[in-house]
Amino acid sequence: MKRFLLSIVLLAPGMAQASEFEIPRGWYLESDLGAFMRFGGVKHCPLDCSTQVAASVGNSALQPFVGLAVGKDLTDNVGVQLLFGTGYVAGAAVGDEQFYTMPGTDPSQKILPPQDYSLTFINPQVTYLILIEQLRLGLEVKAGGGLVIAQDAIDVSGKPVTTPTEAQGSSMHLNVSAGLSVKYLTLLTGFVVGADVSGGLVLGPTMASGAAHNIPYLSISPAIKYVF
Repeated sequence: MKRFLLSIVLLAPGMAQASEFEIPRGWYLESDLGAFMRFGGVKHCPLDCSTQVAASVGNSALQPFVGLAVGKDLTDNVGVQLLFGTGYVAGAAVGDEQFYTMPGTDPSQKILPPQDYSLTFINPQVTYLILIEQLRLGLEVKAGGGLVIAQDAIDVSGKPVTTPTEAQGSSMHLNVSAGLSVKYLTLLTGFVVGADVSGGLVLGPTMASGAAHNIPYLSISPAIKYVF
């Protein structure tokens, strides 16, 4: 009986040897699938504004976020990764309530930047992992920045836009990002599961007024990581 009780204690996750539950490190792939939204923006009438009023919004509607990161753990704590991700924005155009008339448009037929569009990120990031071996957990902080491709165009402020078709296209911007991940070591070799919370700022277009309309964003997603 004493031997049996001793074996139970030794096998308990909270009492096991820390080395048995170290989160694997090395080259890895990590996938994310979750929710995305931006803060601020304008919800506007697409064409005829004569009977409707554009209004500022606190945030866009929740939309999908998909991401894939390729990375390398350099030490037990520090790593680098390249994140490819796309988030979708619904109901939050770039601009403000004063930004109505585009060059060449009739005041009653105002064409504004699209309020539904996608943001595709290509972000190099540095990661730092804090291990909590007794709980088989890791807390990972990450920060970086890179390129953002916006589709449909969020940068139409300097164009003579007269039709919705002319407001479509793509534009490239810079962004900065930071996030926090919770990692949990599974019993499957090389697999780590967790959750990511990331936010950042797309350095958006400068309008005709000279004001820069940046895009703060947030993504929340479960994540699966496989270490080779």
